[in-house]
Order: sequence, then C-alpha cells, then structure tokens
Amino acid sequence: MGRNWYLLWSGSAISALGDGIFLAALPLLAATLTQDPKLIAGVSFFGSLPWLLASLPAGAAADRYDSRRLLLVALWIQCALMAVLATFHSAPIAVLYGMAFLIGTAETLPRAVGQPLIKATVENHLLERANGRLFASQAVALQFAGPPLGGLLFAIAVPAPFWVNAVTFAVAAVLVTRMRTERQQRPARPKIAEGLRWLMKHKALRAVTVVSATTNLCIAMTMATLVLFAQQRLGLTNAGFGAFLATLACGGVAGGLLAERVLARYRHTIAVTVVLIPLM
Repeated sequence: MGRNWYLLWSGSAISALGDGIFLAALPLLAATLTQDPKLIAGVSFFGSLPWLLASLPAGAAADRYDSRRLLLVALWIQCALMAVLATFHSAPIAVLYGMAFLIGTAETLPRAVGQPLIKATVENHLLERANGRLFASQAVALQFAGPPLGGLLFAIAVPAPFWVNAVTFAVAAVLVTRMRTERQQRPARPKIAEGLRWLMKHKALRAVTVVSATTNLCIAMTMATLVLFAQQRLGLTNAGFGAFLATLACGGVAGGLLAERVLARYRHTIAVTVVLIPLM
C-alpha cells in the first residue's frame, strides 16, 4: 500500500479516536452546565449546523487546493480548539455552542479531502481495499474505542478527554506532515451551483440524498438529549454513558455485514428502514 498510505491510515485512525472521545465528552460536559433538554439539544444543533453551511464550500476547497495542506490546517485548528475547550470547560453554555460550531466547521475539511488523498496515495486497483481499511479503522476508533474512553476520562477529570483529543489531532497532523504526495491539478474555479444542479437532475443520487438526510435528522433528534436519558432514566455514570454509546455501534456493524444479503432478498428494505428508524 505504500508509506504515504500507512501514514494517512494511521493519522485517520488516531483522529477518529479523538472524535469518538469527543462524541461522549461533549454531551457530558453540556449536562454539567445545564439539565434543560432544550439547551443541551442546542449543543448538538450548533455542532451539526456547519455541515449545512460549510460542507459544500469545504468540498469546493478540496477540489481547488492541495488536499494534504488542507488536512493539516484542519487538524491543527481542531487541536487548538480542543485545547481552548479543555481550558475553558466551565464557561457558560453559550460558549459551548460557539465551540461546537467552530469544531464542527473544522471537521468538514478532513471529510472533504479524504477521497482525494486516498487516490493520491494508492494505485487505482487498490482503492477498494484502501477505502475498506480506512472505514473499518475509523468505525472501530470512532464508535467502539473512543466513546468508552471519553466517558472514562471525563469521569476522572472533566477537561481530560478534551486534552487527549487535542493530542490525537496533533499526532495525526505530525503523521500527515511526513506524507509526500504530488500536487494534483485542480479546477481553477469549482462551481457549487453547477454541482447542485447536476445532483437535482440525477434521480438515483437525489433519492439517496433525501433518504440520507431524513435518516440523519431522525438520528440527530435522538442523540441530541440522549445523555439526559442515559443519566436520568437509565442511571448511567459518565463512564457508563461512553460504554452505552459504544453498544449503539453494534447495530451499525451488524447492518453493514448483513446489508448485502438482506438487500438481495428484500427489495424494499431501504424504504422500510426509513419508516422504522423514527418509530424506534
């Protein structure tokens, strides 16, 4: 797979571990500042808002500028933001809203440059293997390893998970710095509006986009105040909340393993799934 690939793979896995730690620590921090469900849901709202506002510009930037440099900038910004959050963790909830928005904005860049960087580090016939390994490592780090560790660190000391998260971004940035990739030709002026028009004309991708948006909306509504449900109804500790988040990932792994067989046997599986998710 090559040296560049392994550096990218390692950096992605380490930063995904930090994301998993943050996934558990952020709602726990919000719950220490307020017990109002609306205010806690606001943290999730401001953390997700950048995906609506900044994802398209981030994709355009990934088309126009060097992907490796963009990734480095995003990693160091995330590192700095985590350090600030760790330092001012007892600030008012409004400050947490702002930090969630800034961190979410910085997160859009690594997602946008991921595919161009993979193509720049491996040959075309290895792309499927590279994508599979990258997805698997990120899933394990983000969903299984990160949340329990985040909950445990939060139970030890409130700022601890955010400091550890800052370190993971710094380590990932150092690894990416050691990559040596050739600068690829980029279009001079990527057109966001043109891409949106193309998407609206493509029936299959348009349907997938609507389904994905609907599903993510339902999941986001559940996750927004899950920390209160876990603490007040289930009686979970801070560490227990992190472990609880990890168990939720089991369904995703099982679905990924069974998806091919289920879809081959039941043609309306996607439609049924979209209906069942909000009911659950």
